[in-house]
Amino acid sequence: MTRVSYKDGLLGLCLGMALMASGCALHLPGTERLAARSGAVDPLQQWTVIDGGKTGNILFGYVVMRLVRPVAVAARGSQIYVIDAGQSELYAIDRERRRIRRVLDLRSITRGEITDIYVAADLSYYLADVTNDRVLHYTSEGRLLSEIHLMTEVHDLILTGKSVEISVDERTGMLYVADGYDDDVTIYNSDGVLLSEIGERGDSAGKFRGLTAFARSDSVMYVGTRFGARRVQKFDHTGAFVSALEADTVTFPAAIAVDEQGRVYVSDNADNTIKVYANDRLVATLGGTGSTPGRFMRITDLWIDQGMLYVADSLNARIQLLPLSAVPGQIQNPSQNPPSNQTTRGQ
Repeated sequence: MTRVSYKDGLLGLCLGMALMASGCALHLPGTERLAARSGAVDPLQQWTVIDGGKTGNILFGYVVMRLVRPVAVAARGSQIYVIDAGQSELYAIDRERRRIRRVLDLRSITRGEITDIYVAADLSYYLADVTNDRVLHYTSEGRLLSEIHLMTEVHDLILTGKSVEISVDERTGMLYVADGYDDDVTIYNSDGVLLSEIGERGDSAGKFRGLTAFARSDSVMYVGTRFGARRVQKFDHTGAFVSALEADTVTFPAAIAVDEQGRVYVSDNADNTIKVYANDRLVATLGGTGSTPGRFMRITDLWIDQGMLYVADSLNARIQLLPLSAVPGQIQNPSQNPPSNQTTRGQ
């Protein structure tokens, strides 16, 4: 962290004005950067890069805090929530004001890593604590509301390094837990009672081997796996297998999100891209390996909110944003993919 004094702040402001007047670009660490997308379908499309933010004030000085290893991201409005495993912190970043605040010291609740976050419309949030086989639900102020203990079997670390992903149906309060150790999706009610399970370890349709990613909309669910012919499978709301995304288009699905059109976004750790699908067919590929805007180094999470795609670009220590209006490919029959207002991701 870097502390900026009052005098330094004024000096920096004057210097910045001088640089901008001369036509030079000034980058302030920990703030947003807009740049043309590199290596994407349309070079005119733009990404926003957020690598941290500032806290404090001009009177007592600012502290600029950078992200270290973001592994999960969620957003509601202008608020971006980031699980930073490198610092064991949950941060909230206001992307409009470019301010950052600590929400929760994760070391105070677990000795391991929090692997996923789901933020509800009321800004309460759910944390997946795989070390203790539980999901914690907090109010927006950080008060613990509930603790749901997960029904898990012996963890098999050989199959996947992915742990647990979560999603919540806010209309019913049901919690969906995708477990990369047990290769299944379990559904709990708001009291933590196990209601049902989807899938099991195997290679046939509706089964998983090395579950790595999960997302759900109001009517369908998507499950990504590391192995098998069907790397991303689609299920209806009852858990019945429906179809699989186009074969041989993604190798290592690490995160999934679904937009309001029903388009599916799948990050691929094999080549650091995001594959976009419409009607189960690949329609666009975004990104690639690198550190410039629109390029990635190990995507660990995706989230969609209010027409914006959020990407946890973990090894580049940043979050990247892209307006969905910039993504090519349309659903041919939108009635088959009703609007989604909830997504979860993959790590």
